[in-house]
Amino acid sequence: MRYVCACLLLFVLMHPAAGAEPAPAVSPFSPAGAKAHQRAWAEHLGLPIQVTNSAGMKLLLIPPGQFIMGSPQDEEWHRPDEVLHRVTLTKGFYMGATEVTQGHWKAVMGKNPSFFTGDDLPVETVTWDQAAEFCRKLSEKEQKPYRLATEAEWEYACRAGTTTPFHTGEMISPDQANYDGNRTYAGGRKGVFRESTAKAGSLPPNPWGLHEMHGNVWEWCADWYAEYPKGEATDPAGPANGDRRIFRGGCWINFPAVCRSANRAKVAPVSWNFHLGFRVVRVLDGPDQIKR
Repeated sequence: MRYVCACLLLFVLMHPAAGAEPAPAVSPFSPAGAKAHQRAWAEHLGLPIQVTNSAGMKLLLIPPGQFIMGSPQDEEWHRPDEVLHRVTLTKGFYMGATEVTQGHWKAVMGKNPSFFTGDDLPVETVTWDQAAEFCRKLSEKEQKPYRLATEAEWEYACRAGTTTPFHTGEMISPDQANYDGNRTYAGGRKGVFRESTAKAGSLPPNPWGLHEMHGNVWEWCADWYAEYPKGEATDPAGPANGDRRIFRGGCWINFPAVCRSANRAKVAPVSWNFHLGFRVVRVLDGPDQIKR
């Protein structure tokens, strides 16, 4: 009976009534559910699930939905600022399938700032302002609005319906993400420590098709850092000002615990390092409302 109900739910998601808006993607949902939501919203909006822009960047459609942001207190390495709260994202968006690569960067900005060099490697050693400027120039080039993801959009996209520490489940391995493989999390196994960035898209994607959301390079987000709002939030974009910007996902040199979906990090926006990069979001329609 449970299997029949699950199949019926997937059928409804993929085949809504003519003209009807599909159900939002309310977590938790399975990998199959994630793909069904993605297909249903692509059909409803009349958009492809994946697009490729003139810089060669692949972007995946992330449907609107609702999830629990943060982590439970019993999650290993839980931190006090990861307070659980329900977040609703009312609009879908496109997100880069990978972190912005050095090839993408050079196509838009010219000179490559990275420490580890290679067109297929993620660009790093960039400040928040430089990442935001890349988005501005890419928007001009494409005549479509690009920006950094909000912190809520980033975690929602990373989780892809999961409520576990990683979109891979309770554990993660170096075959699934680029981090210090000498370290483990929740009884997981050790593995290779690459000691550098990995090629963008070389590790398995999450159910929405996003690669390296855990590890490789940290990713700048749009938000200034602040404590989470009390209670539920809709389309949160962080405070209007602050002194530190959010970055997410962990990197190649970190313990796996630091790469958890809920882990938050913050630093002055003028900061840069060989483990700090970003990925982009493309707004589906209307003006970009998140410009700071």
